[in-house]
Amino acid sequence: MFPEYEYYNDMPPNQRVLDTFNNLTFPPLDINMNITIQRIFDISDDNSAFSVIFQVELEWNDLNLKFNYLSDSTNVFANTIGPQNWTNMWKPNLSFSILTGTAKTPKILDEEILIKKGSEASLTNNIETLFHRETYEGATNSIYYKRIYQGQFMCEFDGVSQYPVGKNLCHVRMYLRGIANKMTKLKLLPLNVASDKEVGEYIVNKYFLQDAPRNQLNTIVVSFELLRSRTSIILVTYLPTILMNMINQVKIAICWQNI
Repeated sequence: MFPEYEYYNDMPPNQRVLDTFNNLTFPPLDINMNITIQRIFDISDDNSAFSVIFQVELEWNDLNLKFNYLSDSTNVFANTIGPQNWTNMWKPNLSFSILTGTAKTPKILDEEILIKKGSEASLTNNIETLFHRETYEGATNSIYYKRIYQGQFMCEFDGVSQYPVGKNLCHVRMYLRGIANKMTKLKLLPLNVASDKEVGEYIVNKYFLQDAPRNQLNTIVVSFELLRSRTSIILVTYLPTILMNMINQVKIAICWQNI
């Protein structure tokens, strides 16, 4: 339920606070952010790129909104937000950099938008009707927004090219677009990783998640460290040498037999 006063869906719903000098301030809106790396694949030093499927969950409170008749059901879809309301609401606009090609955003594989019930209802009475209505304050009932993305990102393979012992860091960089970049605070939860450790000829050894301001933008960066796998090192570096030595030994043995 939108307020009777004008609601701006391009402005984060920051709390308005008077400071000690009686000036109106707008502290940054806290947004909980939870990232899960589901799968890393198609790592290619030839193309300087890798592909990744990852999930981003964002949760915040809109102090300007109220919600009617929230369900106690354990079904996560019981309190979903309809397309029309979602279009009219403010929401974080997540953008990405270092994508390959001409893509401006990763492909969206799945999406969930719902209200997480966090408090009991209050009864409001509409004077034009004969019934009371259960309403839930946006301040204590959060908005939950989940997306699963698939994208291909660029990565320079300078480090791992120092064969066979080199290491390389690759990154997924994301940020909130527009005025929200300065008027919100992304509160990072611990990074979740479900991807396999070995991907082709590489080992994904470590993951890092950090705030990393860049070019006057507040950005979030997920990084991972690449190493060549032992199998790859053996097959590419040592096995050919071993085979050549074996072939030479056979040739020498045959020559001795023919003497």
